[in-house]
Amino acid sequence: MAELGWTPVFRCLLKLIIKHRDKPKTIRMQGKSVEIDPKSWNADMDVTIDVGLGTGSRDRDMMMLQGIPGNQITLIDRFTEGGFPEKALEMVPKVLTTLSKLTESAGIRNPEAFFPTVTPDEMEAAKTRIAEMQQKGDPKLEAEQAQQKAEQEFAVAKFRAEMQLKRDQLAAEMTLKREQMQAEMQLKRDLHQQELRMRAISGFGGLPAPSGLSSDIRLGGEMG
Repeated sequence: MAELGWTPVFRCLLKLIIKHRDKPKTIRMQGKSVEIDPKSWNADMDVTIDVGLGTGSRDRDMMMLQGIPGNQITLIDRFTEGGFPEKALEMVPKVLTTLSKLTESAGIRNPEAFFPTVTPDEMEAAKTRIAEMQQKGDPKLEAEQAQQKAEQEFAVAKFRAEMQLKRDQLAAEMTLKREQMQAEMQLKRDLHQQELRMRAISGFGGLPAPSGLSSDIRLGGEMG
């Protein structure tokens, strides 16, 4: 449906934006102000549409994503214990990406408010520090490695505790939203049933009168 109907529409919109946008525009992306200039875009670029299927699809995505952070953190522990700190470090952005996707699937539009941001420069600096520590050959290397391992284990434990707290908070918000949606749906059903009963009582819509009401009631006619 998306490929047959909406993809051509959005391709036309893309071309119109590129053609008629006369100046750059500042938008908010991941909590930061970013300036974009559609004039430099390729008007013939591909357009891919992600089709939402309602809350059922959202619940399914959340269920699939909820188990991934635990597996990723387990890998971090294994890499750290096995002497692969670089691999453990590379897992950190992946964990943050998974948690952001999980937050977005819950309908929250600003996942960056829940999790820290790790920039590529910070990752490179951390890799450099790890490489320097591994290349040192002085007698203090073992002590430094032990301290580094302890610091990494503490950082991992802290990270896991923070992520667990965030997941608990997210789960509580999801439960509250689900309960609110259920309450709204129940209220709509109740109002609909009440409207049907009122129509039946007043004779609107051609509905039969409810049982128990007298069938001798007539409108019009002579008095007395």
